[in-house]
This record gives sequence, structure tokens and C-alpha cells, in this order.
Amino acid sequence: MKQINETVKFIEEKILEITGGLPIAVVEQVRETDAIVIYEGKHLYAISNQKLEGGSVVSVSGTSQVPAKAETIEMGLLPFNHNAVVVEAVLDPKQAEFIKTILIAKNYIQLI
Repeated sequence: MKQINETVKFIEEKILEITGGLPIAVVEQVRETDAIVIYEGKHLYAISNQKLEGGSVVSVSGTSQVPAKAETIEMGLLPFNHNAVVVEAVLDPKQAEFIKTILIAKNYIQLI
């Protein structure tokens, strides 16, 4: 449990670095992607091992499926080597509120 907590904390810190230090508000599971999602206002950051391609559909908890474009980027920020995927998606197409999602390998993380 301690190792899981340390891993989650490490990833949260790295996400904060990448996103400019935005505070973390809520952590929950997203069924469709089996990911940990960290909400900060209308921003969303997901941790997942799912590789997305451009034009993929991302399902976000509490919303309908939203169109997304994805780009795989190299990240040497985890204690285990894995690429991350950055997804930019429209959470509410009518208001065009963009969310950025960082998807990182979840195989090594368990939900608390």
C-alpha cells in the first residue's frame, strides 16, 4: 500500500509539473478507460495504459463520449519506462470547453 501511495504521489507531482502546477481536486475511476482521473476545475488528467490514436473517442465519467485527438509523446518521468499520451478533447461541444488529458501507464498503479 505504501508503494502504491508513493507511486500515485510521484505521478501526481509530475502531472502538476507538466500542467504548470494546477491543484488536484478529485481522484476517481473511469470505467471505460480503467483510469485514474484527476479533476481540476474543467481540466481533466487521466492515468491509463490505453493508447489512443487521432480521432479516437474518449469516454469521461459523468459525460457522454467526446471526440478527441491524441498524440503519443516520450516521457521519461515514471519509475517504469512508458510513453504517455496527451489527449485534447472537447468536454462540452456546445461550449467548446477543451480538456487536456495525460494518459500514463496504469498497469503499475492500483486504485486506493
